[in-house]
Amino acid sequence: MKTQEQYVYGSKLMSQQALPQDFTNDVQWEDWCPTFENYLRTTPGRDGVPLSYIVRMNNAGTLTLHEDFLETYVNMAPHVGEAYVMDYAKVLVLFSKFILGNTEAEAILQAINIAGNGRAAFNALRTHYEGKGILASDIVKAEHTIKELCCVGKKQKMNWSMFERMLKKTYATCDKHEGREVHSDAMKLHSLQNKVTAPFLQLNKTAINTEIGKRPMLMTFTTALQIYRTAVREKFPQGTSNATDRGRYLGETRADKRRKEEEITLSNGEKIWYHPSYRFSRTHLQAFTNKQRERMAKEIAA
Repeated sequence: MKTQEQYVYGSKLMSQQALPQDFTNDVQWEDWCPTFENYLRTTPGRDGVPLSYIVRMNNAGTLTLHEDFLETYVNMAPHVGEAYVMDYAKVLVLFSKFILGNTEAEAILQAINIAGNGRAAFNALRTHYEGKGILASDIVKAEHTIKELCCVGKKQKMNWSMFERMLKKTYATCDKHEGREVHSDAMKLHSLQNKVTAPFLQLNKTAINTEIGKRPMLMTFTTALQIYRTAVREKFPQGTSNATDRGRYLGETRADKRRKEEEITLSNGEKIWYHPSYRFSRTHLQAFTNKQRERMAKEIAA
């Protein structure tokens, strides 16, 4: 419960950091939707469960435990009861605010009876923009990625980083739609081996294939990714990501000397670079001390 209390306590600051832009006529749904879902994840409902449970894919929910306790709450929260009714009404208020002025989105919602239900409103737009079932655009893209994506090594580490990120996102998309693990670890591992064609990775590929042939087989998809990632870093040792990316996602950049950033120590002893304009990860935000949270809230509001 202590972790739950920390989440609720820090939710105001986290939601300020995660605030999405308005979904205007010029914004693509596929770009905006994940930012809105992330915003709901930082906003607790009546019982302290992240509001993203309202817009999850599965109506029934699952009892699967996750390392991230918030993910467990989101998946287990029931879509019935007083708290659910209050929460989906709150989601509708937030959702309506962000789509205000988008003539296409507003027309879609006006044509159906959403009865004050934020889930119904969100799903109506999701179906309109993404499609439904096996025809959903994200599933079509995911299946295409699984079939066509490969790593040829022409753009050094940036190419590998993008390859790995797209591959993980693809499998996560399939699992999310089905509510289960669609591709086993062995399937993902064998698919990975077929996709890695970069010449400088062939020795690593051979070593992994050797491990795959052993019984019992101890090689995993995650381990294989780590082996390739390490090999790429050794081949191109100038850093995996640039300072701007670190600053955007972890709040640790020192690239812009015009910003008066400073090094702060979190409650867990970790040191990071701080500036109110940086976007910090949820893990870092939860490790902020009370004074650090209060300071950031004041500086963001200023």
